[in-house]
Amino acid sequence: PTTSNAAVQSPNINRFYGVLSGYTPTQDGVATIYLKRMVFGAKLIINGVVDGTVTVSGLWGDLNQTVTEDYEGQAIIYTVPSITDCLASESEYTFSKTLSLKYDSNRGDAWDLSNSLDVTFKRNTLTTITINVSPDLASGDISLTEEEMGDDNVIDLEINTNGVIDTPVDPTE
Repeated sequence: PTTSNAAVQSPNINRFYGVLSGYTPTQDGVATIYLKRMVFGAKLIINGVVDGTVTVSGLWGDLNQTVTEDYEGQAIIYTVPSITDCLASESEYTFSKTLSLKYDSNRGDAWDLSNSLDVTFKRNTLTTITINVSPDLASGDISLTEEEMGDDNVIDLEINTNGVIDTPVDPTE
């Protein structure tokens, strides 16, 4: 995230959210809230950079890159951009961002390439974007792979009437 006062739409935070409705507090009652993990992951790999500069933009600050050599970034976790839409989603929550790609060759303008691609991200899934810089770049030599991010997708949060929060969440990071 940026250090300015601007709002960050998808911060690098592992978040869980849940909604409890229709609960009426009672003596010795327990309110159970099922929390849903509201994150997705992204990773960028750029291969084949020779005699030029590759600029990737349109994603999030940590993923936007300008490189002059091959690059493999780390997998980064982000909070989904719309918690409300994600909670309301009956199926798996997805959203898209437009990745813009530009290759400025040191050999001259005739070698320059550009492309854009809508990348779909899924809740609780790591999407790896691999860009292979070649003359085929203009026709779409960009690949996406997805992998699940783990078993800690849903947790239970119990709040007892005595104010004690009892949850089995054990942070690993």
